[in-house]
Amino acid sequence: MTIYLDFAELQVDRGDGFGPLASDTTPNYTDTMPHPAALAIWKYRAIYHIGDARAGSWSETVSVRVGGN
Repeated sequence: MTIYLDFAELQVDRGDGFGPLASDTTPNYTDTMPHPAALAIWKYRAIYHIGDARAGSWSETVSVRVGGN
């Protein structure tokens, strides 16, 4: 039996807790939010979906330094 994952749910935390970012079906999603003027740390995580249900556990959180022009 083959199970196909429908999409990945992506969330971002820009300093006020995790919230929705996107539901993506292809690799290499790009966050298009403009970078802040001051240095900040944005955190990302993902989880797969099969149908309308989450499958498995959240990914490890990835932290990215942005801004600080």
